[in-house]
Amino acid sequence: MNTGQRAKLRTQHHNPTPPQRVTTMRTYLLPGTDKELPSVTSLLDWLPSPGLDIWKHLQVAKWAQSQPVGSITRDNVTMGLTTEAADRGIALHGILADITMFPAAEHVIPEELERFTTALTEWQKFCQRGSFTVKWAETPGYSPEHGYAGTPDLIVQ
Repeated sequence: MNTGQRAKLRTQHHNPTPPQRVTTMRTYLLPGTDKELPSVTSLLDWLPSPGLDIWKHLQVAKWAQSQPVGSITRDNVTMGLTTEAADRGIALHGILADITMFPAAEHVIPEELERFTTALTEWQKFCQRGSFTVKWAETPGYSPEHGYAGTPDLIVQ
């Protein structure tokens, strides 16, 4: 994957069979071209993952318990879980990248992520030991040869 150049992330909605199911295919626009490549994560979403499916069902049950009686529909279950998870994931990835790149700095953990304080603190201690050199953190990259793009969390040496 070429992480030396950045690819721009795009999101497109596709309506696969069955028609009522809407999924998201994230793509990256290659620099200097109009060519789009699918993200690795989007490609992996199409593969069976029985263990992950069990976890997803448990997450739906937990989320549903927090909703007002009679308010749950297929659409808001999907949107509620996706939005909450995406927001949390984006925030965590940002903090982790900051800690990785600047381990000596003081990092503020937002209230909604306080349950991750111990893990983030341990990661910061590990980074402060300097046992690796960061090559890229949260840097989009692509492989035109293999037809995919993505944003690796961390590449170290």
